[in-house]
Amino acid sequence: MRIALLAILLVCVQAESMAQSINRKKNRGIFPTFGNYDKKGWVFSPLFTYTLPPFSNASETIPINDAQSYEVDYTAVGRIGLGVEAGRFYAVETSRLINYYDFTLGFKNIRGVERYSATLVDSNGAGSNIAEGEGVFALNYITASFNIHKMNQISNTTFIQNSLGVNVDYNISENATYNDRGIPLDPVDTDPLLAQIHYRFGVGIKIAPNVMMIPSLETAILTVYEFDDFKSTLPVFNSRYRPVIGRVSFLLLDKKADRECPSNGKRKKGKSETLFGK
Repeated sequence: MRIALLAILLVCVQAESMAQSINRKKNRGIFPTFGNYDKKGWVFSPLFTYTLPPFSNASETIPINDAQSYEVDYTAVGRIGLGVEAGRFYAVETSRLINYYDFTLGFKNIRGVERYSATLVDSNGAGSNIAEGEGVFALNYITASFNIHKMNQISNTTFIQNSLGVNVDYNISENATYNDRGIPLDPVDTDPLLAQIHYRFGVGIKIAPNVMMIPSLETAILTVYEFDDFKSTLPVFNSRYRPVIGRVSFLLLDKKADRECPSNGKRKKGKSETLFGK
């Protein structure tokens, strides 16, 4: 899983490098002027989640007595959940590394399945009496996040976005069932509080003078709480899942306050164009 994440990050870095090269060749600003709009506004994001299962399944041996034990193999299965976020964003004009940052609050639903196959093994190594079952979970989190974003233009109206952020989630309710069929399994309960550092990659487009739309994918790169040997996956039952969050973010720029015209009737010369306005 760590190798896969490294590969994803390398692809994203290469895409960003290509966008920077294009931007330098065409010598254009990131976005045209939004003369009537401020350099801050609202962000609204409908989203979906998917619990990406591990590449290798977990297994364990559960002793029953001196002569018998269960050999159990677990198979994690991902499911899709839904959510929504909303908050405020603010442009940063004094940094070359950050174009804007945002604060959001929201709700997200994390869902998945764990299936198992248990074989009763006796002291001579013979296996028999295979039992199968599954557990199903749905975790409902309220979530708060802070994100910083870097945009690189690929055309007059499109850009690539790389983001880093911190999310703090609290499980307000859950629906979990596990059919152990009398086998002494010990499914793990998740901690209600979750804090992570995450990475997000998106491709954005300006769809109106004051509206940008940014489809993106996000995954955690480190779980801060509860810290578990630098792992970023979510332990549920006897498996670990990687929640991947897909969202479509809409950035809505605030309209500037009305200003009085100069007394001589002439317009003042504006400053150079930037991402979010003059």
